Amino acid sequence: MFMADPSLNEALNRAITDLNELVEAANGHRSARDQAQVRLDEADEEVRKQTTLVESLRAAAERYGDAEPTMVTPADATAKVLKSMARTDAIVFALGQIGKPVGPSYLTKWLGAHGRNDRPGAVGATLGHLATQGRIRSLGYGQWVVSDKPYTEAVLVSDEAERRLREAFPGAAPGQ
Repeated sequence: MFMADPSLNEALNRAITDLNELVEAANGHRSARDQAQVRLDEADEEVRKQTTLVESLRAAAERYGDAEPTMVTPADATAKVLKSMARTDAIVFALGQIGKPVGPSYLTKWLGAHGRNDRPGAVGATLGHLATQGRIRSLGYGQWVVSDKPYTEAVLVSDEAERRLREAFPGAAPGQ
């Protein structure tokens, strides 16, 4: 029977402990390295996105020249959209934007102020057509509203709203 020297057993145990500590340290290093690699990959992806954006902007600048950028106001955007709409859609849109019962005269002026050039007779005829389709309805003479919006008598033009409308469109009273 072979008997090991106790100091040899101690040295072996210390070596095993040291080896285990080295393995744990290596695993911790690997984990930190993996985390660093993930962060590096994310940073690379962000650089790719930014590079693509810069390239797109350069291509647009080349395509459109060195023209100064212009600000588009909400009114400009509304006018552009309204001009591209069919009259029926423009009228339904306008009624929804106005939010109060109005007549064809007021509606024609509102459309004109927002970039359209519709004749009052055409607007009146279109209101009748839209009513037969159920897209709008009349609350009384010259009081047109969008069908899917609930209106009550209280919604009919208040004094303050009427004042603002007369300021915005002199000569056009609500309901005309």
